[in-house]
Amino acid sequence: MPAPKWASDLLAQVWAAEAGAKAPANPPTLNWRTRRQKQWWSGQRPRYSTGRANLFGITITAGTSRQDQRLVLLHEIAHGLRHAEVLAGNAAGRGAGGHDTRYWEIAWHLYRRYRGNVPLRSILLREQDYKVGALQVAATLNIPGARATVALRTKPKEGQMASTTTATKPVATKPDVPAGYKLCPGIPGMGEAAHVAPLSDFAPNKAYPGGIYRQCRTHDAQYQKAWREKRKAAAQAEAGTEPAAGTPVQKRAAAVRNTKPAPEPEPEIVGETPAATAKRAATVARIEAVGPATPDGQALMKAAADEAAEARRAAWRASKAAQRAAAKAKAQA
Repeated sequence: MPAPKWASDLLAQVWAAEAGAKAPANPPTLNWRTRRQKQWWSGQRPRYSTGRANLFGITITAGTSRQDQRLVLLHEIAHGLRHAEVLAGNAAGRGAGGHDTRYWEIAWHLYRRYRGNVPLRSILLREQDYKVGALQVAATLNIPGARATVALRTKPKEGQMASTTTATKPVATKPDVPAGYKLCPGIPGMGEAAHVAPLSDFAPNKAYPGGIYRQCRTHDAQYQKAWREKRKAAAQAEAGTEPAAGTPVQKRAAAVRNTKPAPEPEPEIVGETPAATAKRAATVARIEAVGPATPDGQALMKAAADEAAEARRAAWRASKAAQRAAAKAKAQA
């Protein structure tokens, strides 16, 4: 379908003002589609848009939100300008692409100049959930709310101390592997270091590169034995039976009983309403106003993190309930 007039005009305006002298004179071709498939959980058309772009064409699959259509179009125009830089051989763009730092600099420049009446905070919330690089570059460009969001995300977990220095991890170097040999990773969790062994020490397995297993036979047998003992100890501990005294299985069973169960992983965010998005933006604004490092800022950050975790759990439970209801209705049909 033809693109809306406002979209074509915006593309022509941005390309004429922002494209360099070595870029193509004509902007990329704009292809416009509509997301017509309804969401199964709401029965409504999707609100958000998607897009793809290169130097010669931009394709927008539009949702119902006019503001989001504009943001996605600017996002894809930034891709086109980035490709134009690479094609022109500029020093800042040679050999780069994708969502790199230079791309986000272009994107935030376009958002600032051509976003219309969309607040920068809303754009930040939209982009930071897509790529982390958007938030990092936004913080360096002093986008409102970016630095407070970075501080909120990098807040140390309970029981951990905040590091005042940046620790550099040692770079692991792989040993030289001569012909006829293979590197066995060992068993890091059991203190068995990696080593180089002949190919005859590895069991054949077509599921792995080269048709041989990744561990040597000795380490594989050791790992499998420890795994079986762990399973057996866990089963006996759950059944309330004690293994033979003085055996490794007994020790592992005691360790299982004395170990606290691991916390359940946080459920993924199923969706976020516009009201929740506005509330999250307001929370970030309050944190930025009082300062993330102040006691009030720390209290706001903790309350926001707890509230967000509870919202994710509620959304996850609602999604599962909707899935079960849909499956039940389908079975009864």
